[in-house]
Amino acid sequence: MKIHKKGFNMIKIFFGVFLALSVFSGNVYALSAQDVLQNMRRADERVRTKEINFRQVTDYIFTRERQETTGTLRYRRPNLVSIHQHTPEQYVYIDGRNITIYTPAHRQAVIDRWQNVMAANSLPALLINFSQNLQTLTENNTVTLEEPNERNHILKIVPNDPRENFTLRLFVSKETYFPTLAVMQSNAVSVNVQITSYRLNPNIAASEFRFRARPGVDIIQL
Repeated sequence: MKIHKKGFNMIKIFFGVFLALSVFSGNVYALSAQDVLQNMRRADERVRTKEINFRQVTDYIFTRERQETTGTLRYRRPNLVSIHQHTPEQYVYIDGRNITIYTPAHRQAVIDRWQNVMAANSLPALLINFSQNLQTLTENNTVTLEEPNERNHILKIVPNDPRENFTLRLFVSKETYFPTLAVMQSNAVSVNVQITSYRLNPNIAASEFRFRARPGVDIIQL
């Protein structure tokens, strides 16, 4: 049986971008990166659920290909996440133990242990429980505050582990103090995720975070 891994692997690589947008929020008044992080931690402790609509542009450096999509991310503390990507259509479910990626066009759902995903990219694990993992975030990554632009503070996050070869920049609105843009860059790819709208602490049904296989869908456990 052929496993369609491209979408699965790309989700694992880029998941840190989505999680950065979903958990980084709050009142960013300070001029130092550490003060910004502490304000985000306090704000994160007050947020139970989020619903975010986003637009993602992915540029592949070597092939010069571009992929554009939109979608919705839902988050419930402490570790429930669902992502619905519209084009190509794909669903992602995370419950803190497993990550399930369902691609309707392939009639296939791939399930992996969340810890296996985090072994390849630790930043998303830290972001999914940001308020509890601030110390680990600062120990394992270099976080700096760059020169702001007219509308945004800009946080730069660089993993200390050279195997995690990427840089993540978060653009935080000066007016609302909520991230409006995340840009991840590596040698092979650039990912730009822009928030188009969001809701804080909405009522989100538990069913939104559960994958239910339809008849005829192949379930592949990695």
